[in-house]
Amino acid sequence: MQEKLTKLLKDRRMLGGLGAAILIIVIAVLIHGRTVNVLQNKYFEPKYEGIDTQSYITYKSRYQLYKSIGDILAKKAKLTEMETEAIVGDGSNTSYILDGDKVNDYLEEHYFDLSNTDKEHLSLFKRWASEITISVSVNGKETSTSGLKNGDKVTFEIKVAKDAEKKNPIRASKKTYKVSGLKERKTISLSSVYSNLKMKAEGVESKHKSENSIQFSYTGKQKLDLGDLDDSYDNKGYVNGDKVTVKASTLLKELRENNPDYKFTGSGNHTYTVSGLDAVSLSGQEC
Repeated sequence: MQEKLTKLLKDRRMLGGLGAAILIIVIAVLIHGRTVNVLQNKYFEPKYEGIDTQSYITYKSRYQLYKSIGDILAKKAKLTEMETEAIVGDGSNTSYILDGDKVNDYLEEHYFDLSNTDKEHLSLFKRWASEITISVSVNGKETSTSGLKNGDKVTFEIKVAKDAEKKNPIRASKKTYKVSGLKERKTISLSSVYSNLKMKAEGVESKHKSENSIQFSYTGKQKLDLGDLDDSYDNKGYVNGDKVTVKASTLLKELRENNPDYKFTGSGNHTYTVSGLDAVSLSGQEC
């Protein structure tokens, strides 16, 4: 008899423990169900502009994320359409939606026209928004989201203050997107650049810088910007026959800084001979 009673009590404890576990799961599901994951595709999906290694997340994509958050909070806080439009709009207010500035502006402008219930709803929106932060990282590092390339992993994370996770309509979430589909940059070899890089000298023969100058121009099909290449060599006077050596490091620096749509490869310097300067006679007059 004692054994049967002990077994019955043990079974009841097991059932009670199981019931408690189920209850906890049900409560968790209910709480989870009341929150919204704004990183689902129907709310947000990043778009990119630019070419490989020079791409960036479009502003429209960012606005979409803030608008999704703002619209959800506005609906849950029972804001009117006019209030939602003024505070959330198209999402371009970005951080002002979350830090409460737009709510403060609206309250200041319409304070005497609002009922106490309206003010409570706006205050609730503001509190929920203040509990949310958004962070973006590229390949695991919080850095600029410009200069993106195919294969980069961009991670968006929505954080909700820990003491507010159960009541805030926005769910803390994290999602990583892989950058793909960017147009590859066209590669141009340095030897190809040199074959179309022309040097022109103007002025009179003189070792004084003020008497002459040299300029470089590119005559190839691509419209390449040479940046400040002239300044790197137009720093002294020349006479016909002088040699001017364009260093690969100098040329590549200017090309890469001023032509992001192209990829430049190669090495080697190139030497030009100065010609075309007017000669000066012994009397100091041009010949």
